[in-house]
Amino acid sequence: MTDEQLLISKICSGDAEAFKRLLDDYGGMVQHLVRRYTVHQQESEDLVQEIFIDVYKGVSRFQGKSSLKTWIYRVALNHCLRHIERRKPTPLELGNAAIAIPSTSPTPHECLEQVETNEQVNVALSHLSDIHRSVIVLHELNGLTFTECAEVLEVPVGTVKSRLSNAFRQLRVLLLPAKEELTK
Repeated sequence: MTDEQLLISKICSGDAEAFKRLLDDYGGMVQHLVRRYTVHQQESEDLVQEIFIDVYKGVSRFQGKSSLKTWIYRVALNHCLRHIERRKPTPLELGNAAIAIPSTSPTPHECLEQVETNEQVNVALSHLSDIHRSVIVLHELNGLTFTECAEVLEVPVGTVKSRLSNAFRQLRVLLLPAKEELTK
């Protein structure tokens, strides 16, 4: 029996420590994903709680066709997409993930530019379809491989690459006016 199978078995039998271990192992990953789909801290915390309640209720149905990590990502992504549908249209909160942080202390002007760029990227991402936004969030912002993205999204790896390419093409078009404004 693998570690994952043992963990799942313990959770299914009501072992609170096993579920705590699952939370410790995957909680940060889920929080990171959820923050890409929410604006407010309380909203993120509520969504993470909903996700882990769903994971707890559904872990007995986990079939092991993918890794536990991938399955949890899929559960979390489904919750995030439903959340967005309930809240449309709200730009995504990216924090510092989309913008390189300078190695020296930024000037006030640089801070303002960073905030403006972040807002423009958030708005552009909010205009993408769910399938394109999801692949950007999973691959670029959460660092999943093409294969992991394919498992989470339940599509072939080629589809992930195609969606990523299309998403970047759309982002370039959406962000071009902002770039031209900066160069004036």
